[in-house]
Amino acid sequence: MYGPKGACSIKIGEKVATAQPVGGGTANKCFPDDSQDECNLTSLKVKCKDVRESDTTTLIQEDQSQPEGLWKLNTFTRATLDDRVNGGAHTAIDFPVSFKFPPAKKGGLKGSFQANSALFDLLGFGSALPQCSSLELLSIVISDANSSPFGAMGVSSGGGN
Repeated sequence: MYGPKGACSIKIGEKVATAQPVGGGTANKCFPDDSQDECNLTSLKVKCKDVRESDTTTLIQEDQSQPEGLWKLNTFTRATLDDRVNGGAHTAIDFPVSFKFPPAKKGGLKGSFQANSALFDLLGFGSALPQCSSLELLSIVISDANSSPFGAMGVSSGGGN
């Protein structure tokens, strides 16, 4: 539940990396899939504030010594690749991905997530998005520490009398 100043925002970024050192590890911006010298880099940045426990007063807070928190960003995405050989767009895959937020702190969630890392985890080497590709987010849902839906992509408003 949100407190009076509660909100979540999602920022989607995209850029193309070209002429990357193949097999160069973290020197390749397409990393962890460094088998390609060019790729599309798509990222999601999510920020939530004034998120409360079910008692409506306590701000969410998790153990900061843990690398990952219990809250998740769950996405369902359609990747469409430019198929130059066959003369047109080609839907390659619809895929679900669940990203773990870092531990919640003082009622806030903040995370930066990379599509290439998610694809690499699902499919391994050779899965980095090619330069001419697009991602359509079909669904975005934030789930709480109990894996229950907390919020979904959309617009909402609230007000008093």
